Amino acid sequence: MGKVKSEYDADPGFFDQAMDRIEEFNDLIEAEAIRRAVDGVKVPVFYKGEHVADRTEYSDSLLSKLLTGRRAATYGNKHEISGEGGGPLTVMVKSFVSEEDFTL
Repeated sequence: MGKVKSEYDADPGFFDQAMDRIEEFNDLIEAEAIRRAVDGVKVPVFYKGEHVADRTEYSDSLLSKLLTGRRAATYGNKHEISGEGGGPLTVMVKSFVSEEDFTL
């Protein structure tokens, strides 16, 4: 973490550049997940130790996760939490962390 902190301190644009690279990587792996879910991947089929064919495997679990993330209203998990008698729920939020805990 020392190298990253020193780069962050030396270059005010470092954080934004790092976040851009992370977003590019996220886009890359998301595209690969979509490809595997929709187009599938070729898997060799062997018979008696010899390669006889290829078959395409599709990832239903990746497709499900993509739909859950992109279309949560339709495909996401549905949970309803209500208060007494089906009425609104009162939530109290308490913070035990100060802003100083998040400084670099």
